[in-house]
Amino acid sequence: MTRRAPGCWERRRGGRMGLAFTFALGSGSELETSFCSSSLDMRETNENPDRKHKKAWISAAVIDRELVVCGDSMGNMWFNQPPNLSTWSSKKPAHSGWVSVLRITDDTIISASHDRSVKLWDRQTKKQVGMFLCAAPVVSLEVNPCRPSELVCGDALGGIYFLTWRN
Repeated sequence: MTRRAPGCWERRRGGRMGLAFTFALGSGSELETSFCSSSLDMRETNENPDRKHKKAWISAAVIDRELVVCGDSMGNMWFNQPPNLSTWSSKKPAHSGWVSVLRITDDTIISASHDRSVKLWDRQTKKQVGMFLCAAPVVSLEVNPCRPSELVCGDALGGIYFLTWRN
């Protein structure tokens, strides 16, 4: 493996690319150190894009205190189950395109996708509570740290959207 940055390694072999990440949190968290890895076979996505049994890779992840949320290239999301930090939910279909961005506020999980949607999920129940559709795949999203019910997102066509929601 080749070290790309602190905590990030890459391996390429025969059309496959493997990525590995380590991250550390403060000692105040039960989840002090963790390791995750993902593998992408470029032959599956480039040579045969209509293949029905594509392998999914982690395309987005976010951590807030002890909650970890992951999204993949098939549009699924899954969560750890605090207080059992090593217990994970099953993958839940959330989008029809890959999950590009995940954010967490005190009350909400926010996901954005290449299916052009931004979705809001209740942090406790994990049920969808809102949705906004952009003109193109959503490639960036940030929450206003002073007002967590406001966000800005950008799509692949250069569109910028300022969104506000009410609980």
